Amino acid sequence: MSQANLPNITPTITLSRSDAINMMLSAIAMEELGLSHVINAEGEKMQYALGTLPGAAAPVVNISNIQDITDSIRGMLGETVKSAWLQTSQLESLLAAPVDYGGTGATGVTGPDEGPRGLQGPQGPAGDTGDDGPTGTTGFRGFTGLTGLTGETGLTGLTGLTGVTGVTGMTGQTGETGLTGLTGLTGVTGVTGMTGQTGETGLTGLTGLTGVTGETGMTGQTGETGLTGLTGLTGVTGMTGMTGATGGTGVPADDRWLSFFNGAEAGPIGAGLPINFTTHAYFTGSAISLNPGGYNLQNNGAGASLEPALYYVHYSVNANAATGASMSVALTLNSEPIPASESTAYNSVPGATSTLAVGGSIFPTVTADTVNALALINNGPGNISDITGTISIVKLL
Repeated sequence: MSQANLPNITPTITLSRSDAINMMLSAIAMEELGLSHVINAEGEKMQYALGTLPGAAAPVVNISNIQDITDSIRGMLGETVKSAWLQTSQLESLLAAPVDYGGTGATGVTGPDEGPRGLQGPQGPAGDTGDDGPTGTTGFRGFTGLTGLTGETGLTGLTGLTGVTGVTGMTGQTGETGLTGLTGLTGVTGVTGMTGQTGETGLTGLTGLTGVTGETGMTGQTGETGLTGLTGLTGVTGMTGMTGATGGTGVPADDRWLSFFNGAEAGPIGAGLPINFTTHAYFTGSAISLNPGGYNLQNNGAGASLEPALYYVHYSVNANAATGASMSVALTLNSEPIPASESTAYNSVPGATSTLAVGGSIFPTVTADTVNALALINNGPGNISDITGTISIVKLL
């Protein structure tokens, strides 16, 4: 069986290795942009269902409709996570690809020594310094994957073993069969009457009288019924099996909620000060609330449970920066920095102000019976201005 061959492509296209890598990076960036539009469309779908989509009339919906829309959004976001995961793997492979600088040329042949060496001439002036090569394009930051789906409900405890069947009682003895009664005697056959004399011709003789029928003999007596056998003992009842362990309690439906905030702020915002997005696109439940410097997180479980509550927080911030400037954003919980929540960008475009984008995700845990203050802050040394962005907060457990 022959191998497949690529057809001739006209015109012939020549690409260097660097060109090919840059084109693949651009393709991944376009795919990420498309996924962001899909996520935005799912958010607007929920806005429309809740009647908060600007410019659209509020639809008539019920709890069943909301549940169907939620299932649809969850399915679409699941597929988006799969696509983003594959793109992240491709991006990491491309960024890790080594750069081919080309091999060093072979050393030339040393010329022959012709006669005595002359005096060394004066050193010539130094040549001009060559121009710096262009700075390579900064790689795109991959999008943080969405939170995985909630794990399945724990297994139901095993059913207890069936008790042993009791022993069947012994069958009682069969009573004796009663004696068969004697057969009665057969009655005596009556005497046959005498035949009458033959009459004269023409006259028929009288028929003789029929003999009297003998009496029927008496029927024998029926034998007595035998005694009923004793009832067997009831078998011992088997032991009841052990009750299986109770499965874990799921999160109550009224304690699951999602908050999504967006907004814009002209600034400037100084170092260490909070960035507040107070316009909520979707807000349900009462365990997340706004405060002057950010957002309050708490657990609405019954009683003063000390089990920690788990949250998912994702933020995205855009701001303008001059050439050589950087922007850094991070999350704090109760005024303490959350590790690994910082995101930084740098403007390397010569002589131009550029829009920098940063973003990140984190899974903070908070004490169940305490209100905790979450804040998104300017983590850089300087001011930032012309800010837009979003922050999403989801309670998981």
